[in-house]
Amino acid sequence: MGKVIVCTGRYAEAPYVIRIHGIKVYSIEELEYYVTEHLHEIDDTFFEPGLISWLKEELGLSDTAQRLTRILEKRHQVKDLITVLLCASDYYSEDEVAEVISLMEDFRGMESWQKVERLGEAAMKEGRYLRALHSFESLLSESGLSEQEYGVLLMKMGLAEVHIASYRQAAEHFHQAFLRMRQPEPLQYALYAYRLAGDETAVSDLTALAANSAGAGLGVVAYADQHWNEVVEAVEGEIGAANPEDGGQLLAEEEKDAFIREYRLAVS
Repeated sequence: MGKVIVCTGRYAEAPYVIRIHGIKVYSIEELEYYVTEHLHEIDDTFFEPGLISWLKEELGLSDTAQRLTRILEKRHQVKDLITVLLCASDYYSEDEVAEVISLMEDFRGMESWQKVERLGEAAMKEGRYLRALHSFESLLSESGLSEQEYGVLLMKMGLAEVHIASYRQAAEHFHQAFLRMRQPEPLQYALYAYRLAGDETAVSDLTALAANSAGAGLGVVAYADQHWNEVVEAVEGEIGAANPEDGGQLLAEEEKDAFIREYRLAVS
């Protein structure tokens, strides 16, 4: 949900300081953006008396402050507080607010790291690949992850990197995921990403490794080779008599698109 922050309401003379990160915000739009970017950290304690007073006194949002106070005095859910806050300006549309609330509902029963992963998946769907990459990467130091969970994070990092044309980094992350998971999908992704990076030596090395891997071996490599060649032939046929330099550029773009289209991770 990346957006340019345009303040249309009052700009506070004294900022509100979000203590956990030491971030200063001066407008309702900045506050709303912070909440959506740190959704996994927001709970009742975020809506402390100082925030309510700041909304009322600095931004003149008396109605919003009163509504938050009434909710806090009753039995409530955090999503109720967030809904009121996000509706205090026109920064987010109704559909975008609904998406945020849906994410909050998804968070039920999740551990903190799973919430961050879910935010990364949402960023991927929105095309915010650097934001998604940051979310997934931040979880690699999380203690208690199984080999499977760690491998899935590496695969998601690789997919985000393919979208921003960081093919070498993507290939290495897919490769690491294969070494941890020993499953066909990361092997396929690694082979394609190495080819997108133009590293046939790495393709050969990984093929040799796959030959000795139970459950994900040369059958996967043969399929990936066949499909890759089909993509290249099809693209070369479409390019036809184009200028060789232009043709090479088109070929690279089509190869990238084919990889993304047919081998993207399904994120829900």
